[in-house]
Amino acid sequence: MAVKASGNEYQQIYQLNQQLLQIAREGDWDNFLPAAEQYIAALHQMLSRQATGKGINPEDAALARQLLADENERKTLMRGHLDQLQDKIATLGKGARCNQAYANSF
Repeated sequence: MAVKASGNEYQQIYQLNQQLLQIAREGDWDNFLPAAEQYIAALHQMLSRQATGKGINPEDAALARQLLADENERKTLMRGHLDQLQDKIATLGKGARCNQAYANSF
């Protein structure tokens, strides 16, 4: 969903948000953390300035709602990846126990 942001800073945040969401959708987890760090830093900077400002205009409110919706989708995608990682770790643990049992038989 394309959202129009009123300011250049908002547009930058939205673009970083969309890049991060695309990385998560593609399952490119190696590039996810560097992109997330950049997004979070830019968002924090903007929110710090907003805290001292006036109210938010309707376009920026729509952007904020979209950012939250995208965050929820990213969390869902990350949970799926976490489940995969947990399964792999469990499999590695089972393999290590089998190897140890085999080694102990000699």
